[in-house]
Amino acid sequence: MDFFLKLISLLVQLLLWLGVVLSPVLAGGIVAFFICDYLDELNLYVIYSCLGVGLIFGVAWAEHVRRNIGLSYFFGRLTAHREIDGPGKPYK
Repeated sequence: MDFFLKLISLLVQLLLWLGVVLSPVLAGGIVAFFICDYLDELNLYVIYSCLGVGLIFGVAWAEHVRRNIGLSYFFGRLTAHREIDGPGKPYK
């Protein structure tokens, strides 16, 4: 039973980490869309470059959040309601 709970915990942490990583990747995809729209052509080098830069920033940001703040705490602060929970504590 202990192994199963550790596996579930690892899966949840992995999904939270991927959520942080995918945010800059999505932003890079949006930038690539606008660049390709401006150039009036579907340029795969532009798309791969923007997605790659987003992936690098996303991995760096996710690792920073995981090491310094904590993924669960980070997402908890994003979804907290000040009206319900009251003023929150600052990051560590």
